[in-house]
Amino acid sequence: MEQENQVEKLPELPGPQRQGFEVQNEAWTLVAKMSDQIKSLEYDLAEMTVENNQLQERVKKLASRQPTWPKGYRPQRRHNSTQSR
Repeated sequence: MEQENQVEKLPELPGPQRQGFEVQNEAWTLVAKMSDQIKSLEYDLAEMTVENNQLQERVKKLASRQPTWPKGYRPQRRHNSTQSR
């Protein structure tokens, strides 16, 4: 039962070796944080890519559409009498 209650401890090392171990542990912690951040950013990028593709399709559809005039609107041609033909 004593083994269940024991918490895993860092090995007791002399001064310089222990400092190296702590620095290495901090580096792995930093690597884990950065990996989580990269995964989060990749997910955000994937969402934005999908949204961008949807918007591109929408713009393409609207840009290639034949314009429609409002009901009753008749464009008038204005001839400039000063121009010669």
